Amino acid sequence: MASASLPPNWPLLSPQRTSIPLYEKYSSIVIPSGPIEEPAFTDEEKKLIEDLRQSALTIFNNREVKTSSDLKSPIVGVHWRDIYNAYKHKTNVVVTTRDHRETQPDPYQRMPQPATWKDYHLHQFLVARKNDIQKATEMFINYLDWYSSFGVDDLMEQEQCPFRDQVVQFAPERLHFTDKTGRPLICWNAGQIRMEVFFKLDLPLDVAFILQTYKRFVLLKVFQQASVLHGRRITNVVSLVDLAGFTMTHRHGVPWIKNTTFIDREYFPETLYRTIVINTPGFFTIIWKLVAGFLDERTKHKIALLGHHYQQEVSEVVGIEVAPRECGGQCTRCEGDGCMPLVATPDEAEVEAQRAQQVQAWEVEPGISSTETTVGARNVHKIKVPLLYTSSTPNGDDPSSPATPGDKDDNSNNNAPLDRKTMWWSFQVASKDIEFSLQFEGHGGANERDAPPPVTIVHPKKYHASDGVVRGSHTFTFSSTADEGQCVLVWNNHYSYYNSKHITEKHGLKSVESV
Repeated sequence: MASASLPPNWPLLSPQRTSIPLYEKYSSIVIPSGPIEEPAFTDEEKKLIEDLRQSALTIFNNREVKTSSDLKSPIVGVHWRDIYNAYKHKTNVVVTTRDHRETQPDPYQRMPQPATWKDYHLHQFLVARKNDIQKATEMFINYLDWYSSFGVDDLMEQEQCPFRDQVVQFAPERLHFTDKTGRPLICWNAGQIRMEVFFKLDLPLDVAFILQTYKRFVLLKVFQQASVLHGRRITNVVSLVDLAGFTMTHRHGVPWIKNTTFIDREYFPETLYRTIVINTPGFFTIIWKLVAGFLDERTKHKIALLGHHYQQEVSEVVGIEVAPRECGGQCTRCEGDGCMPLVATPDEAEVEAQRAQQVQAWEVEPGISSTETTVGARNVHKIKVPLLYTSSTPNGDDPSSPATPGDKDDNSNNNAPLDRKTMWWSFQVASKDIEFSLQFEGHGGANERDAPPPVTIVHPKKYHASDGVVRGSHTFTFSSTADEGQCVLVWNNHYSYYNSKHITEKHGLKSVESV
């Protein structure tokens, strides 16, 4: 079948777009229309597909969908908002207050309906379970249950992917148009993952479930675009992973990979055509043994671990004419220094210096005075500052303001103004050292015993008298009174058995419009 012409407004697979992040706004991605030649299944495959459809329909129509107890899922019954609300202080993205669990209380209405069950999709579950109808049915039903309970429709309606602003700081992964056959090509510069940023962000592993789910549904739209572009159904992807620069420090990312591969393995079977891993260091075999334990046998056979002699594999699978230039390809789409994605390294020292300069100006404002405190040996000194939502505060435009911890008020107005406040501090220890950290404590409603545990905003770090005056700040964002709580400045001398520490400190709270 002849290939369809490519509309100029396609945001992902247009000739003008290459090497772009996989966390594009889902709702803005155009779903094209055009003729697509579907896979030519054999009579036996057609029968298996229909048997699977009828088996799943029986369970669905009898409203018996429930997660198998045999599937040890780490996210059974967990909604993405539960994860977001627990860790939203770590992201700048503020989600809408609309919750599909309220607007669509029937979980069956939040599942993909039978009319949307395509043959090629059902066939992927059959292949993953070796044409075993019972096992394929169980896997597909688990997918429907997860789709509803995790709130996929709700997640994909968000203006931005939650935690997108965090993951792009350390994970250089991009969509690099397609390979020579039309399959989407993902390039992942894994050796350039900034582990120091990964450690600093301290993202909980559960966040990987949100990011991988969002990315996978973006890819489903990319598959649809590629299918129309080439006139035939395309349902899998090629990944090119470059391990140049990979060190043993990167092994700490294995638990993160475990969660992402769980999403792929259980809910998006047979969407990988080939993964080519190049520039693999000798010690990578140790890491591979850990990662391989998360993969099924079919997936393992699709992964090629290559050293520095990978050009032939890249040429045969990807195509030399579209492969990244760094891999010996002849790609002409990408501008600049190359095709493989890199993470922009911010000048963190400059950012810290700007913050310290701003705090230094606040220190001398009227009404600000210093306080001297002695923190005894084995003791901790805390200062708690209330953080209250002020609805009259204009909606600030500072994109670098992280959201405050605390549950959203699901009954609040989506158009209610955001309230942003910056907590600042400065202190100096007279002699020896002191450990400082910043925490947020949310309210527990009528019963304070129901309050969530404190969340660490600035991780503990020791400061010596020779460091001079230590200055810092953090901006909190509120969307309702449910986000209120208190900021806790903590000076910890618990590690010292004999020495008291004398500190001089100043602190204050500024509304964002005055920052």
